[in-house]
Amino acid sequence: MKNNQTEKLYYSISDVSQIIDEEQYVLRYWEREFSAIKPRKNSAGNRAYTAKDVAIILKIRSMLRDELLTIQGAKDALRSVNLESIEEYKPVPTSKNEDYNTVINGSKRKLRSVVTPGISSHQSTDTVTLHRQDVLDLCQLLKDMSLIINYM
Repeated sequence: MKNNQTEKLYYSISDVSQIIDEEQYVLRYWEREFSAIKPRKNSAGNRAYTAKDVAIILKIRSMLRDELLTIQGAKDALRSVNLESIEEYKPVPTSKNEDYNTVINGSKRKLRSVVTPGISSHQSTDTVTLHRQDVLDLCQLLKDMSLIINYM
């Protein structure tokens, strides 16, 4: 599960999708199947999930993915659970002083500097040739940096 979200009053379907690591269509399907999932809709008609909704969805996901229950089995198990006793979802905060470490998919990843092969740090050039992997590494670095900035 991805916990790279900040604490919000309402979460969009894309936010919840990232939190539970499932596709948006899965959330829509679960909404039809489980009466416990009732997100509000804003004036534009977009789903707005509360922290309580996210916690219930995480419980349902756990039943379906971890406990390997069927939809009907999860419905039956959910009937025996007091939904009021489920704690609201709270994102896992990351420390601001993690020395450029970020938490991604539950594991720490050290940000590394990107060095273009064949160019020393003392050389200055107007053009740089980037290979596909260099571009992918740069994209990942930018993504990691944006996560760090979000938590500052």
